[in-house]
Amino acid sequence: MLASRARQQGHVSVFIIPVLAAILLLLLGAISQSVKLQQRWHVQTAADNMAMSAAVLMAREMNLQALINRARISNQLLAAQLLGFRSWFAMTSKVVNKIATVLRFVPPLTKPMHALIRVIRQVDQAVEQMVKLGLIAQQSLDNVYTLTQVAIRASFGLLIPSTLTKIAQHHGLSEQAWQLLGGSGLTDFHPAWAIYLRPTSSNSDDGRLEQIMRASTDPFTEFRSYLWADIPLIKVPKKGGAELRVDSRGKWHWQALDTVTLEVKGVANYSLGWGAATKGNRITHIGKEDFGHSGGKGAKRRRDVHKKALRTQRKLGNSVGPLRYIDRRDFAPSEWPAVIVRFAGAVAKAGVSFSRPSSLFPREDRIQEQANLFNPLWQAELQSLTPQNKLILSQVNHVDAQSNSQN
Repeated sequence: MLASRARQQGHVSVFIIPVLAAILLLLLGAISQSVKLQQRWHVQTAADNMAMSAAVLMAREMNLQALINRARISNQLLAAQLLGFRSWFAMTSKVVNKIATVLRFVPPLTKPMHALIRVIRQVDQAVEQMVKLGLIAQQSLDNVYTLTQVAIRASFGLLIPSTLTKIAQHHGLSEQAWQLLGGSGLTDFHPAWAIYLRPTSSNSDDGRLEQIMRASTDPFTEFRSYLWADIPLIKVPKKGGAELRVDSRGKWHWQALDTVTLEVKGVANYSLGWGAATKGNRITHIGKEDFGHSGGKGAKRRRDVHKKALRTQRKLGNSVGPLRYIDRRDFAPSEWPAVIVRFAGAVAKAGVSFSRPSSLFPREDRIQEQANLFNPLWQAELQSLTPQNKLILSQVNHVDAQSNSQN
């Protein structure tokens, strides 16, 4: 009986050996599969990081270009403000000079008024020199903006691939081949990104930059018209503002004009002060709504002061343009840029999107803002492959497989 039990245990041990071998093989297979999955996950993570990094850099460049475009608008507005201040101060100095001229005949005020007239004359000359220097600096800054936008385009075109190469090395994938494709998956990323944002000019953008400029003017620049005094039988209307003129060649001319008159009802109108300054072409006419509605109601009564302003206007700088800047006509969501990073067995896609949160940056008109390159509101995001992307990439993989088999 003991011998039978020993033989039975021996048989059991013999039968367990194949089972253990099978379990061991299954375990080795599971470990091997786990290693492959881990490697694939590692490559996929690297592809995701690379695609997202490329999208972040694209969004960063677009935001920088938007900031510079906005700065160029502000820089042009500065020119209008400087001319407006020169025009306004010239008008004010003439008013003060006339008042001082009358008051100097009062014996106690003779010397003070003479001194005031000299001071006003000196300050007026100093203001004109400062405005001229300001306009020179403004023009130089605009040239710097143009060069900066071109430099940003070139530098980011080199920065994106070099950054992705470093990320691949950081993940230990420097020996693996990878591709950087455009959002469609059909073309290389570099030419697609190079032509996505292009230099344009103010004479070939259908008036887009001019329209934005006019909408960005401040109250002092656009409309300096109000009543200095309004009492029975006497009014002292002050009119003024700045205007942007764009000629047929696309050049921008800034003009500013300010006038003030004394109107005595039923008696006469007296020119108290006037001033005009330009950067570019001189003022030749005053339309109905020009310069704070200077040519509107009561323009005939102010004809004399208009003539004096036009006759004494000061040209303080040359016209500019056509202005060259970085922009794009079509910013439809389907045209937003994206990038695809492709490894053997791993693909990742990321792109940029435009969003203006109404809770953080509300618009006065409450209209949803469309994508543009004048507000830095672009952000990066990982994206899913579209059916078109999958179809194109599958065909590319098939072609690569055939090429490898032939080699």
